Amino acid sequence: MLNYEKLSKVLEKYKEIFPGDHWEAEKYKWQAVKHFQDYWDIDAENFSEMWMLATEKTLNLLASRNFFPRGMIKEFAQVEPETIRQMFKTLFNEELDLADRLQRFMTNADELLERHRNQEWKGHFQNANAISTYLWLKYPDKYFIYKFSELKEMASELEFNEPFRKKVIERFLDAQRYLNIVKAFFLKDDTILSMLNAKLDSSCYLDPELTTLTIDFSYFIGKKYQSMKPNSKTDEFENSFDPEITVDQWKQLLKNEIIFNTNSLKIMRRFYDYGVKASTSQIAKKYGLTKNFYHANSWQTGRRVRDELQLSRPFKGNDQGSWRYLFTGSRYDNGAKTGLFYWELREELREALETIDLSHIPLYEVESGEPEESLTALGPEQNNYTKEDFFREVYISEKNYDILVGLLEHKKNIILQGPPGVGKTFLAKRLAYSILGQKNESNIQLIQFHQNYSYEDFIMGYKPDDDGFSLQEGVFYQFCKQAAGSPNEKYFLIIDEINRGNLSKIFGELMMLIEKGYRGEEIRLAYSDEPFAVPENLYLIGTMNTADRSLAMIDYALRRRFSFFNMTAAIENQQFKDYQAHLGSTYLDRAINEIKVLNTEISSDPSLGQGFCIGHSYFCGQEEFNRDWLEQVITYEIIPMLREYWFDNQEKFDDWQARLLAVVND
Repeated sequence: MLNYEKLSKVLEKYKEIFPGDHWEAEKYKWQAVKHFQDYWDIDAENFSEMWMLATEKTLNLLASRNFFPRGMIKEFAQVEPETIRQMFKTLFNEELDLADRLQRFMTNADELLERHRNQEWKGHFQNANAISTYLWLKYPDKYFIYKFSELKEMASELEFNEPFRKKVIERFLDAQRYLNIVKAFFLKDDTILSMLNAKLDSSCYLDPELTTLTIDFSYFIGKKYQSMKPNSKTDEFENSFDPEITVDQWKQLLKNEIIFNTNSLKIMRRFYDYGVKASTSQIAKKYGLTKNFYHANSWQTGRRVRDELQLSRPFKGNDQGSWRYLFTGSRYDNGAKTGLFYWELREELREALETIDLSHIPLYEVESGEPEESLTALGPEQNNYTKEDFFREVYISEKNYDILVGLLEHKKNIILQGPPGVGKTFLAKRLAYSILGQKNESNIQLIQFHQNYSYEDFIMGYKPDDDGFSLQEGVFYQFCKQAAGSPNEKYFLIIDEINRGNLSKIFGELMMLIEKGYRGEEIRLAYSDEPFAVPENLYLIGTMNTADRSLAMIDYALRRRFSFFNMTAAIENQQFKDYQAHLGSTYLDRAINEIKVLNTEISSDPSLGQGFCIGHSYFCGQEEFNRDWLEQVITYEIIPMLREYWFDNQEKFDDWQARLLAVVND
């Protein structure tokens, strides 16, 4: 059921810290029980006053930032004292089923809140944690306080081999069972008994069954033990972060269509259905879409939640960490800093989801038959991408395709260079699809360089946040970590307009590491001083517009680390000719013929050359011919470019402007 060897090891650590500062900080738990036992009176004439007196010593157990169950019982008791009295009589009636008692108390609290909407109360805050505290105060030898974040850490550390069930009340019952097993172990340990008895005084409940001690031990594992482990490292993303969002607040947020849009609710329903912690890859595989869909929409939803509630930003890094408002996270690989996590819905959010009807939100992307069949149908038809699919979309020869694939394997880094409109970025993405064998957006990252792009954007650097400045990870750093976490998959970073950035400045000390011969070798980063490597399974594809004469030549140190592939207009390519024939327009045919002549003149112009020719992609992407579309392409895309080409030759520009406009105006 659990690893008793580990339990003994953790207990020894608990014994070390228990007699000192720990007892002084946590003694109030035993005092809270004693005080409640002394002052609780279910038949008190003024229930509200009795309640506040009896729970006076509970401190943060029933009140903390954004969590006010004690105060709301007082408020409810002032407007409907007999309702509250009966709620506690039912809750404390041991002849009734425990799960039913919990459910009744929550339901009654919902009804009370609804009846008194004019009070403008924020919520009733009567969740499983609060109700379990009431049960513990009344029956301190029998019930444990339920706090799932702590229990989950305990279950993981002690290797409980039975998972928690999905629903909150079921998890509450599982927690009682698990903690009773731990308590039974404590009752056999004379040392811990002696230590506790030496500390208890007349203000404390004597805790003969060690129930409160077991609660405190669970808290110790969940909050303190990790930092005491040998060689443990503090991590800015550690699982102890708690945004302190209550169940009632989550209920309101979930009903807000701006904060939780359809994509957000898809994620909520799927993680809730999965039931236990999962990677986004596992969720994507079971329910459909890509893991990038779950990443991006979770980050965005988290940011909206943060902004709506004006929450703090206690973790370092950029806004991609905002998923932590919704989920807790544990690393794939037991602490190695890959940046990859298993996610699990926060318990308060999960509890709120139990009350929300999400039946209108599709659980799977394809709703037909059994779930696994649906996913099988989704893959081949919608996600797979073959070499043949590539040739249907991209107008290059098979020989050139094989060259590109070979260059990537041989060099790891290539740059597609050519004139405007030859489809460099379009080809780069579909080349990645064809090598992956599917349209897997999570394995492809597209960025664009510009003159202000920096090392801090690309690798890491200090950037302003709510608390001043913090060290934040750049896109290349994060993508490398993602690739390193899945070494059997290929990842493609596409850098559009690569020659527009100051490449030596952007790549910094990583200039060497992108070279094939240095992949996997570590170097220390300038800002964090941590060892870092560019993984073998990451490929770089840059694009460069050869007509951009305002830019300097690409840095030689970077140039020798890339293979360069020249792309030209594919107007003579057979696939383009087939596309042209499919549209069947004499207007288009005449336009293409003029472009052929124009490209010949551009190529022979000593101030321009082949790198300035007009590409075929200006005329692609149409299912059927539309004369207005062709006129817009010529008037607003090609003619303005010719004006730049022949800014010093007005006669030539006027001639070609007239020839091209005549194509569509005739």
